[in-house]
Parts: sequence; C-alpha cells; structure tokens
Amino acid sequence: PRRTIKGLKDVMKMIRAARRILARHARLHWCTIVVSTLAWMAPFIYMTMADPMGEEVFAGLRAEGSRPNGEKLATMFNQVNGILGLILGPIIGIAVDRFAHPEDGIFGLGVMILTCLSAIALLCPISTWSVQLADIVCAVCCQIFIMLFVMRYAIIFAPPNRVGSVTGVFICGLGILGLVPIIFVSIS
Repeated sequence: PRRTIKGLKDVMKMIRAARRILARHARLHWCTIVVSTLAWMAPFIYMTMADPMGEEVFAGLRAEGSRPNGEKLATMFNQVNGILGLILGPIIGIAVDRFAHPEDGIFGLGVMILTCLSAIALLCPISTWSVQLADIVCAVCCQIFIMLFVMRYAIIFAPPNRVGSVTGVFICGLGILGLVPIIFVSIS
C-alpha cells in the first residue's frame, strides 16, 4: 500500500524507523561505509585533482599542443566520465538488476571495485596518455561500481516499505563520513 507522508513529522518518523533498521547491524554498516568511503577516494582524487596530477605524472614531458598536460588530463577525465556515465552506468545497473535477490551480485561488485582500485594504483604513475586513458576508465567504472554496491547493500537490509528511507539514511552516513577525507585532501 502507498503511504502518504504529511509534513516534517512524518519525514522524521520515517528517518527514525530507517535508523532503527540500520542499528540492528550498526557495526557491519559502519565498516561498509568506511570501506566504501576509502574506495571512493581513489576516483574522487582523480576527479578533483586531475589537473595537478597530470602535471605531476607528465612532469618532464613537454605538453603537446597549446594545452598543459594537467588540463588535458582533466578534460580527458570529464569526457570519459560523461560518456561512460551515460552509457556504462545504465548497462551495469541493468546487469545488476538481473540478479534475483539484492544480495546476489554484491560479491561481484566488490571484486570489480577491488580490480578497478588495483588498476588505478598500478597505472596512475605511468606517463603515457593511453595508459592514463585506461586509468580514467577504471576510475569512472569504480565510481559506478561503488554507487551500485552501496545502493544494493542498503537494499539488502531494507524492508520493502522502507527501501527509500533506509537507502537515504545509509547514503547520508556515507556522505557525512566522506566529508572527512574530502576536507583533508582539500586542505593539504
């Protein structure tokens, strides 16, 4: 049955109910949030610091054309992120939806995240544009896999009438915890 939410009081009631659901396995959820936040940092740093990273990775190599290497790497990241986000994001989402139960496929997503993170770590310092393109593809795929993993994970614990509120509260926790490394990276 469809539930009508009337006012802030009902919203707060739904949030409290979602928190109670998540509190049943709080330790597991916080561990998942911490690991997801740390996993998100690799593509996040690539996304936000592509310009200085490009200058560092390609230090000593003269920029081709009129654009500096950092700007070229940042532009490449934005273009790949847009294209893969539009094409690969829905395709991977549809593939994940093909599993009968939410817990099915969560292990596969975890393996894909680890594979992408390993590739990012291995390829990042190599100063070749084709390798950096492959690294960007891994970073963008990692973002997609992490978001799907987090959503799928939250759905495992949410009853059917609380999927939105449980997922929302879980993502809120992820966002709040994610602010710490983001601020740290921004300051340093």
